[in-house]
Amino acid sequence: MKIFYTFLLLVCFTFQGFSQDSNSKRADKLFINKQYNEAAIEYKKLNESYTVLSNLADCLMYSNQLEEAIVVYSKLVTSYGDSLQPQNYFNYAQALMKTGDYTKSDPIMSLYLKYNIITPNFLFNLKSLVPYAYDIQMMSKSNANGDFGVKSFDNQVIYASVKKVSTPNYSGNVGSNYDLVIADINKIGLIIDSKSFSKELNSKLHETNPTFSYDGKVVYFCRTEDKKAKASSIHFATKSIYKSELVNGIWTKGKKLPFCDKKSSTENPNLSRDGKRLYFSSNREGSVGGFDIFYVTINSDGSYGNPVNLGNGVNTIQDEKYPFISDNNSLLYFSSNGHQGMGGLDIYSCDVFGEAYQNVLNLGGTINSNWDDFGFSNSNATDTGYMTSNRENGNTNLYSFKRTKNEMNFFVQGNVIDKNTKNPLTNTNVVLLDMKGIKVAEMVSSNKTEFILKAKPNTKYLLKAINTLYYPFEEEIITTNDGKVRYTIELFEIIN
Repeated sequence: MKIFYTFLLLVCFTFQGFSQDSNSKRADKLFINKQYNEAAIEYKKLNESYTVLSNLADCLMYSNQLEEAIVVYSKLVTSYGDSLQPQNYFNYAQALMKTGDYTKSDPIMSLYLKYNIITPNFLFNLKSLVPYAYDIQMMSKSNANGDFGVKSFDNQVIYASVKKVSTPNYSGNVGSNYDLVIADINKIGLIIDSKSFSKELNSKLHETNPTFSYDGKVVYFCRTEDKKAKASSIHFATKSIYKSELVNGIWTKGKKLPFCDKKSSTENPNLSRDGKRLYFSSNREGSVGGFDIFYVTINSDGSYGNPVNLGNGVNTIQDEKYPFISDNNSLLYFSSNGHQGMGGLDIYSCDVFGEAYQNVLNLGGTINSNWDDFGFSNSNATDTGYMTSNRENGNTNLYSFKRTKNEMNFFVQGNVIDKNTKNPLTNTNVVLLDMKGIKVAEMVSSNKTEFILKAKPNTKYLLKAINTLYYPFEEEIITTNDGKVRYTIELFEIIN
């Protein structure tokens, strides 16, 4: 009898082990395929190992179940603090930021970045740094339609909208049931009379993010591949960029661009006004992080150059997506969750100097939120434009905006470097004082973001920099008529 019970117990443990293994494989497959709600259900059935808790917390955050995600991240830190990967800290901080809890998110994000950040100070400084203030309006009465990626086209708008018929969902990849839609805008700014943009371009697959040539006769757009790429034993849908031309009023069949990689996604195309560069985002080999921003040169014969990564000035080890280049090619707008921001994807700008992309600037709290803000496009001539955000309880919607000049836009800007090596220095406290010694503004430098300090025009200040490994620096500076001055602080290292 004792042998029988021992055998029965062994069978139970073996069955439980097989069950755990089966559930784990199912959960992992759902997770890789971005079916986060379904994956979370499976992970909750498993023993709470580091991998299970980490993936469960990520599933809950990616599906915007933030309060529950924060509880699981907290448990992950308590149980496996010594084993945590940097991405755990980043995702935990992002979940807290999306709830607006900067008091808790800042220490965790500081652990990830390895230098201290104080988000309320950062947001306060932005109020005087951003060149424009934005007045935003939702473009539909519903706050849960899921539309995204709106662009202006021939006095109308084009965007991605859920298909009217059932189509394959490609293992849960977000947005796999979308067509390109064209619509009018009424007098109060709402979308009306929407219809399919083109039966030649819309397919059983997923089409989004169109960008047009200046004459409106060429369109580049994104489409989900019908054959899935493979990572280990998991298959997942990737995206590629296609080109179509308007011939006798009919769009030609879309043709995939030759630089698209079958093993990665190439998406979010944006064509420069002169038609010479096509910007896009991709997680291809050679990316700095997850998704990076690239461009290709479009040659006079219609061929394409090799993809060029915009580099560390723009791209981080997290995600950069949705590039948009200004009409005169002097400013690049994009969305990122890797630069300091408010939570989720924020919209940024950077200056373009030939091949250099630098001076990344968060566009501020009049356009960005704690949630995901992306798909920025605008007209310099009218100071109007469009964007997408899921700030309404995680529901993705289209927004229009008008912008006006920010009268508080006066600042001292620059970077901190080692005098000998010329390398950028992190963890340097940069302080601006008036001539009475009263602190006006301060900021901690990083290797990604230049210091930007609020100032006034035609004013004398004392600029100081303190880094424990370097000799202190201070110098008097005077701002210009428009309130702006640029300065590079060079520090001498303390040699013991």
